[in-house]
Amino acid sequence: MRTIIDLPESQLIPLDQLARQEDVSRAELVRQAVALLLKTRMAQTPVDLKNHPVFGMWKDNPETQDAVEYQRRLRAEWDS
Repeated sequence: MRTIIDLPESQLIPLDQLARQEDVSRAELVRQAVALLLKTRMAQTPVDLKNHPVFGMWKDNPETQDAVEYQRRLRAEWDS
């Protein structure tokens, strides 16, 4: 995906210097920076689905014990 970002000159000049030094494009350095940011942030806020408030909310509902049959009943309403 292509995107446009605005960088101040105080970041652009050192970014270009680093790109030349590492023999990679400016875009590659930005991709690496985004990947590092996402990895760092995702590690700080892991998603624990088993402790999420909605996890298992339908498990005791007798209508949904057989999920496939429940879907069939719901979809049958479309034919009415």
